[in-house]
Amino acid sequence: MYSNRIILVSRDPDIALMFQRALEKENIAVKTVLDHDDTLDILSEGYSDVVILDSTMDEDDLPGLCKFISDSLKVPVMVIGRKGLAERRVVYLDSGADVCLELPIKTNELLAQLKALRRRIVPSELHPDKAEFASVDLRIDYRRRLVMVKGKEVALTRKEYGLLKELTLNAGTMLSYHHLLHTIWGNEYTGEKQYVHQHICRLKKKIEPDPRNPVYIRTIYQEGYIFREED
Repeated sequence: MYSNRIILVSRDPDIALMFQRALEKENIAVKTVLDHDDTLDILSEGYSDVVILDSTMDEDDLPGLCKFISDSLKVPVMVIGRKGLAERRVVYLDSGADVCLELPIKTNELLAQLKALRRRIVPSELHPDKAEFASVDLRIDYRRRLVMVKGKEVALTRKEYGLLKELTLNAGTMLSYHHLLHTIWGNEYTGEKQYVHQHICRLKKKIEPDPRNPVYIRTIYQEGYIFREED
């Protein structure tokens, strides 16, 4: 279930008011935070579904903050900003941000993006009878979000885990770049094939005995990826 709570990190009162007005009709509580350290304290307590970062605050520190929130706290990140955001969009996305939106933002676009981000953190109901996956030395406990290789837990980022889960739930079926981008990143990234390639490469380094000769994930040239059938 959603917590119906979102953290906005911004010192701009106009931005805070805009978010309050846009989300109050959806019964989503917006907690505005003025300091990054306070943000991490609140997030670590499981307060929020999504964190929204104003890129005008400590711009040089923002990529590191995006990475920590995404990788360690497993919370979706939206970066907002005014003119100039497009120039750093790739940096933020590569660091862990899920969405970058330039102000002013249309209310319907904001709500659609937030709903998409929040859906991604809700356990999938597509396979209610599928609790675990096993293949060779790889074990996945979907309910606990636990990945183990040769009996040892492997730490994955949220997107790495999302890719692995989608591939293993569809083991034996080729999943296209378009499908993976749509499912893990969202509709706005369906042309960014390099994102899938980069994250799959990192995933292979963590779960494959030899990433150059993968046992689990096979690349289908210019099409996508397929996970080997379960044993």
